[in-house]
Amino acid sequence: MPRIPEEIIERILRDTSIVDLVGAYLQLRRAGSSFVALCPFHQEKTPSFNVNPAQQRFHCFGCGESGDAARFLMLQEGIDFPTALRRLAARSGIVIPEQEEDPAAQSRRKLRDRLRRINSNAADWFHVQLMRTPETGAAARAYLKERGFSQETARRWKLGYAPGPSQIFLRWARESGHAEEILEAAGLVARRDTPGRNLYCRFRDRLMFPVWDDSGNIAGFSGRILGADPRAAKYLNTPETLLFTKGHILFGLHQSRRSILRAGRAIVCEGQLDLIRMFEEGIENVVAPLGTAFTSAHARLLTRITQEALLCFDADPAGYQAALRTYRELVQTGIRVRALRLPPGEDPDSLIASQGPEAFRALLDQAPEFLDFQLALESTQRDLSLPREHRAAVAALSESLALIPDPILLDSEVLRLSTRLHVAPMDLLEEVRKIRSRPRPRDSAEAAAEPGTAAFRQAPSPLETAHPRLRQLCLLALTRAHAKAALLEQGERLALISEYPGGELVLQVIQGAFDPEDPASRSRFLAGLDPVAEKGLSALANLAPGGDGRAAAHELLTSLEEERSQRHLQALAAALAAPGLSLDEAIRIQKEILDLQSGRKDSSAATGHNPSS
Repeated sequence: MPRIPEEIIERILRDTSIVDLVGAYLQLRRAGSSFVALCPFHQEKTPSFNVNPAQQRFHCFGCGESGDAARFLMLQEGIDFPTALRRLAARSGIVIPEQEEDPAAQSRRKLRDRLRRINSNAADWFHVQLMRTPETGAAARAYLKERGFSQETARRWKLGYAPGPSQIFLRWARESGHAEEILEAAGLVARRDTPGRNLYCRFRDRLMFPVWDDSGNIAGFSGRILGADPRAAKYLNTPETLLFTKGHILFGLHQSRRSILRAGRAIVCEGQLDLIRMFEEGIENVVAPLGTAFTSAHARLLTRITQEALLCFDADPAGYQAALRTYRELVQTGIRVRALRLPPGEDPDSLIASQGPEAFRALLDQAPEFLDFQLALESTQRDLSLPREHRAAVAALSESLALIPDPILLDSEVLRLSTRLHVAPMDLLEEVRKIRSRPRPRDSAEAAAEPGTAAFRQAPSPLETAHPRLRQLCLLALTRAHAKAALLEQGERLALISEYPGGELVLQVIQGAFDPEDPASRSRFLAGLDPVAEKGLSALANLAPGGDGRAAAHELLTSLEEERSQRHLQALAAALAAPGLSLDEAIRIQKEILDLQSGRKDSSAATGHNPSS
């Protein structure tokens, strides 16, 4: 995406009324010279979200989120900084003159544009096959009719049909002038793993669901099999592409975002047809993961627009496990989670079809808190009068309790559930503490807050576990223009940084297009990063070092190189001492050690650095 000139960024932010912008999402109330509202980024009962029209900024005194109009839009809509600026510019009628990009960024932007174009064209073609082509779309139309979906519904959701024979789609693609490499890059076609590697259409004999991104572009597709091939997956999604990552996209979110904001809750269901059925019956605040487990990225998408999720999965063991996995991701963000218990053998689509939307709405309104839902299911699946079964139920509930980030809410839930489980509150709380003390993967959805924290633990910044010298390099690049320029001159030497944990973020800072000594420029750069990375870097930037930093940057980079050489020497020495080593191999390793030591001495002579120090 082309870079937006600094003066245009300043004009966009200056001409945007942050009160009008925030007021389109939240119910603002004047409080003196400012406005207040309930914070959309964390759960609260007393307004602590403050909007200052004089400063054109917002700040939440509860969760600490703050920033300008662009930052608010990024958090609220889950978009990046350039996209937020473009939306604000459109609101204010500001035309953005684009500056020239670097060749790599320009190439990526052009590829994204071409992928969006082919996805849009393919969606149109699939739709025509469903709606207007008698010889290919009959089976798909019959399936939709059998399920009770009208042609108008198919039009609204732009449903389509991918014919069985690959040559039908490939012939259309060739006649439309679409290059094979773009079709492959979009995930619409693939090559057979046979001599000749012929192309074939990835989606064959499937009902096609276009998947929209937040900007209203078709990012990919999900196709439901219509035939009876036992080897084929029931649902097939577009593979990972430049536009499509299924663990980061919720089906229906583009259509349901405003309804979720109005309703104050999001219904999470399992399938596309369940979602469309609900939406068409006026229950529009609904989303669905794309045939994959609900991820932490999905949870972050929802936390930006709601503080309550209602899980609505099939009434079978697989549905329960899916609900449990989804709860684990959501509860750690502070979202309230409830769960609908459907009658056995029913899903939302079948229940609405048999009993009507009002009966389904009544079930939604009566949906219990997730822990009550879990306890009820445990009670039906186990005989809790038996000690072993009772112990298993307590363990299952304790695992879920351990993920609650708010200590006050945790205490309340422990007290409430201990009565129902016939367990002393302190015993249940001790069980939770044991679970929390177990080692957990830092990057997993299982990571939970420690007891006693006032707010849930944020995902760790990559800098938290980074090498100390990497943090020092990052600090110099963030705050010292001369140091940043000196590092950029190092060329291939910088590749070393990516070998360390957190190194990718440090390289991103070194290569970032911002002025380290201009706080506004630096803030705009940081606003375009992942929120966790932004917070970590913002805190780091407050530790500004003295001097221009050039010598320190060079010394740090040289130290990292020395450290890598030392590790290499240790590995070679260990290999040389290994039993059963042949004479030729020993000579080769010894020569490599000598060459490496010679290279270190030459480097030390050039830099004045003592490798043995």
